[in-house]
Amino acid sequence: MSKKVGWISLGCPKNLVDSEVMMGWLVREGFALTTRAEEAEILVVNTCAFIDPARRESIETILEMAEWKERGRCRKLIVTGCLVERYGEQLRRALPEVDAILGTRELERIVEVCREDDGKRRRWALPVLSSEIASRYVEGPAYPRLLTTPRHTAYLKIAEGCDHRCSFCIIPRLRGPFRSRPMEVLLEEAEALAARGVRELVLVAQDTTHYGVDLGMREGLAALLRALARIEGIRWIRFLYAYPNHVSDALIETVADEEKVCAYFDIPLQHVSARLLRAMRRGGTRRSLERLIERIRRRLPEAAVRTAFIVGFPGETERDFRELLDFCRMVEFDYAGAFLYSDEEGTEAHARAGKVLSSVARARQRRLLRELERIAQRRHRRWIGRTVEVLVEGYVAAGAPSSGDRAATPLVLRGRMATQAPEIDGGVILDTGEAEHPPRLGEFVQAEILDVLGCDLIGRVRHENAR
Repeated sequence: MSKKVGWISLGCPKNLVDSEVMMGWLVREGFALTTRAEEAEILVVNTCAFIDPARRESIETILEMAEWKERGRCRKLIVTGCLVERYGEQLRRALPEVDAILGTRELERIVEVCREDDGKRRRWALPVLSSEIASRYVEGPAYPRLLTTPRHTAYLKIAEGCDHRCSFCIIPRLRGPFRSRPMEVLLEEAEALAARGVRELVLVAQDTTHYGVDLGMREGLAALLRALARIEGIRWIRFLYAYPNHVSDALIETVADEEKVCAYFDIPLQHVSARLLRAMRRGGTRRSLERLIERIRRRLPEAAVRTAFIVGFPGETERDFRELLDFCRMVEFDYAGAFLYSDEEGTEAHARAGKVLSSVARARQRRLLRELERIAQRRHRRWIGRTVEVLVEGYVAAGAPSSGDRAATPLVLRGRMATQAPEIDGGVILDTGEAEHPPRLGEFVQAEILDVLGCDLIGRVRHENAR
């Protein structure tokens, strides 16, 4: 009888892809997966350690899963991911409940560790952090994946690691140098996903716009997008985590030319003060970032632009913060996040003087988030009265608002436009009207946008040519 494995994946979509690959290997080798921790004989926690809240969540989850070794069927607890890379030795000493740890560049060993006899307590040595031991699944052929996303959407990790040296970021230490996956491998994986019914591909990497540089390619992401757009069955393609200095005219032109590539740019800017950008080792100035958004919107007026900012970076003054507010009011982002600076040990910024008081940083975060929300509301209203393509994703609870002052219909669906990425942006609440055969999940429909509700749009399905 096959052993049952329970799995928890924390952190970003890049970490989720790692989990899907490891689960795919286990299923291929005869293990069974369960969503019930009390049934699992083996429990795996794939951790995040990017910032302090993520580390706390990882530790709390490990301890919670460890309890099942006392009151459930669990006989082995395995911890993988970024927390292992950062605190592997401390985990060994502080958490005797953990039976094995795997770093981010030895994922292939998950089958070996799960097969190990329950009586053993073998602790795997952490890998040397160098490019020679990069996880083989990055460079090798497409591997089995157990998708945990809705069947119509899948993440495609196009590279691993990072070559940037942002002064606030620990990722290069955790994930190693930037390594692009070969294009033929990515196309093979994308074709396999399309054959399984995936209609939307979401490209992820620490910096998607850096794709192919290590392979000697120029405009590698643009070339990859054009190749992916030729795959039959794929309807939408988007890329996340673009680095502002790498968003080239050729990339913008590719998004404009290729119908399948969504007019959506996710570009974390972090700040606009030239002084702080230098301290962050990001480069650029407010004017250069303004010109970037101008270039995108001049070529693609309907494009959605998402960004993220850090508030409370060491040395940030009220003047710096007001400049950031003014920039946001002028540029008007469709979606944006504001995050508190996390003072990470091991980063260059950790040693910087001029730490901002927590109370001041939190007050700035609240002010910025309020302004970003007002801006987004204004941007969303431009869709009212227009008919757009929507990917149907799920149901809304009974009694959810529908269109205008009309009473809620018995069936209300939720979906997304091409300008809305999964999980991080709002969606479209869809009134299906009196349709005899409402759209199915994973279908593309035409919908008229009627109103804005918070971060969501309200629409009514037009019953012609659902795809």
